[in-house]
Order: sequence, then structure tokens, then C-alpha cells
Amino acid sequence: MPRSCRWYVDYSLDDAFEHGHLLELKKYVSDMSKDYTYYYSHCIELTEECISYLLQELKNNEGLIYYICHHAITHDDEMLMIVYDKSLFTIHKSFGISDEFIRQCNEDEVYIDVRDHIVL
Repeated sequence: MPRSCRWYVDYSLDDAFEHGHLLELKKYVSDMSKDYTYYYSHCIELTEECISYLLQELKNNEGLIYYICHHAITHDDEMLMIVYDKSLFTIHKSFGISDEFIRQCNEDEVYIDVRDHIVL
């Protein structure tokens, strides 16, 4: 993933905050692009520290993933990934997702679509 990405997350992240989870993410909140305010409630700068914190929290408590339902990752003005309902992924081809990985995910009812250009 390129540096300086932004992670847009829907209102379900508010529930995590209210329950005392993922509170450190508030340190990385950034201004929301007007293009995304209809779909998402939070914009998080994905710094190395933020990513490290998020991965550690998810490893320590797998249930936290249920607070992250609809989200997207952007770099500059380019959409890199969109996720709906935790199971429908549209991912930019630059991530290099293998056909075998996609097949395995499909078997587990996680569906991945790889695209050259992603539009919200």
C-alpha cells in the first residue's frame, strides 16, 4: 500500500468508540473529502503508526472487525479498495492479488473483484 493513504469508515466505527475500542484511531482522524461524506463518517490517515496500532488491536481482539463494516482506502484522488458488508471487496489491481487467493476467498464467501479503476 502506498504511503499517505486515507481510510474511510462508516458510522459503525462510532460504536467501537462508544464501547471503548480503537480509541487511538482518533489521533489519526483527518478532514473528510466532500465526495465521501454520503458514504462514510470517518477519515483516518493511514500512517505506519496507525496501521501498526490497528493490526495489533485486531490481533488482540478478533471481534473488533465487526465494527468495520463498510470502508474504503484512497491514495490521493484514487480509490484503491472498497469494502461492503465485510465480504464484498473491490481492490485495485496494483495490490497484485493472486487468482488462487481470490478463489480461496470465494470459497469462504468473501468476494473479491480486481479492477484497473475503482469508482465509488
